[in-house]
Amino acid sequence: MEQKTVESLALDDRKLLTVSGVEGVISFNESEIKLALLSNTKLTVSGEKLTIAAFDKASGLFKLTGKVNSLRYSDGVNVGIKRFFK
Repeated sequence: MEQKTVESLALDDRKLLTVSGVEGVISFNESEIKLALLSNTKLTVSGEKLTIAAFDKASGLFKLTGKVNSLRYSDGVNVGIKRFFK
């Protein structure tokens, strides 16, 4: 039986972001954090003075603080050039 993935997102006063269903942190710095979600999508958070407040990989719960300016979802499929020639 396939387990359903539940994702939720709560943004409080653009200063505290809580996300569930997070598989991992792809990259982060003070102005952008990229998250891999369990649904094979990516979430990019852009802002100012962003810091990771908490991340529990077992439960998938992620929290960040700072000023959130934008949230962007994208498909998790990476399109790249593969070389088949030796």
